[in-house]
Amino acid sequence: MHKVGASEDPVRNKMHAIFAAEEQKLLAQLNQFRAGFSHNLSKGESAEHAVRSFLVKHMPRRFGVGAGQVFDRWGAETNQLDIILTNDDQPLNHGSHDAGYYLAEGTSGMAEVKTTLTKQTLQDIVKKGQSVRSLTPDPPQKNELMSITQSDGVRFIDSFPFFAVAFETSLAQDRVLALLNEVAPVDISAVRRDTLAPLDALFVLGHGAYVNLADGRGSLSFLWPDGSVGAGWVRIGDDALYALFLWLDAVVQRRYRWHGIATSYLIRMVQSADLAFGDEPTA
Repeated sequence: MHKVGASEDPVRNKMHAIFAAEEQKLLAQLNQFRAGFSHNLSKGESAEHAVRSFLVKHMPRRFGVGAGQVFDRWGAETNQLDIILTNDDQPLNHGSHDAGYYLAEGTSGMAEVKTTLTKQTLQDIVKKGQSVRSLTPDPPQKNELMSITQSDGVRFIDSFPFFAVAFETSLAQDRVLALLNEVAPVDISAVRRDTLAPLDALFVLGHGAYVNLADGRGSLSFLWPDGSVGAGWVRIGDDALYALFLWLDAVVQRRYRWHGIATSYLIRMVQSADLAFGDEPTA
């Protein structure tokens, strides 16, 4: 059988060309932001708008894209987030560029967008990620269909995929990796809900992609040349958007629920009413 080398692989080359072109489009928009051609949006808002528009075009149709805050039925809520990936169970939808509130169980991922990656902006990303980790979504419903590793279940079912996209940075790749280990350290010994890192992946256009592989036993794994399994923070290449879609396709869960997700929220309104369940009506 003929072995196809990386440079000869037509599928790889085609996919690389597609995402390289998309990355150049986004980088070109950065120059437009700087020139002030942003339709009365700030530079940061323009960057967020561009990334959301890109995701709307390329995410599978079962997912939506929005912005705002996510809350759970216990009252915990995130900080304001630039990107919220919704699924087809989400009853609260506000459009791609209008901020609003979203139910946790109808959310499949969240992200931040930064024009420039610095230590300070990375720290802000981590702060937003900590608010994501405060959410406690309902556990899977009885007989709910899914296929997932135990490691990914803790990270992406009990919690949510949280990532960041930056348009540029002056930091060297080794420095970015060191900062990730400093501000978003990963416990590679075991994946536990209470010790999850506040960030799962970082994608910097024209610079590279960094992925938190946790204990290395997730659906997206990495082998070093010596055959050892990659764990913790790993840089997986220079093509940021290509890596972003590889990562999203691997970790964002396709869940098939048999019941709606809003009941546990809406029942609070009934329980707080003057007439409780079981009370006899008065004449």
